[in-house]
Amino acid sequence: MVIADNLAHLISEWRLEGAGSDGEAFVETGLATDVMCRRPDGTWLYVIDLPDGIQTAGP
Repeated sequence: MVIADNLAHLISEWRLEGAGSDGEAFVETGLATDVMCRRPDGTWLYVIDLPDGIQTAGP
């Protein structure tokens, strides 16, 4: 995570395992990129959430 003042950029790997409605097992993985801002109470708010990183950004 990179933090600059009240902004943060986070890159994280994720993995999801489960079964579809047909009972077939699946595994999905990705590299997410997120931008958050610190609110006045000190908590963080996601302002950009791209679970598949730049692949979902589009033109």
